[in-house]
Amino acid sequence: MTYHTKQQIARDRGVTPRTVDNWRTRGLLAPPIKLGTAAQSRVRWTDQQVADLDRNLAALGACSSDAA
Repeated sequence: MTYHTKQQIARDRGVTPRTVDNWRTRGLLAPPIKLGTAAQSRVRWTDQQVADLDRNLAALGACSSDAA
């Protein structure tokens, strides 16, 4: 299983890390998996979560172009 950082997700999609935060807030990206128990433990997303994000973004793009 591969894990992705917020920076990797942003870079691969040509957006800023803040946009990835916004996608999480809007429910387009699932909450990350926390790696560890400490308050400052790192968080990552799985391949499946990133694939779900891409599907959600594609569906959102389809909806936006339908409205135009």
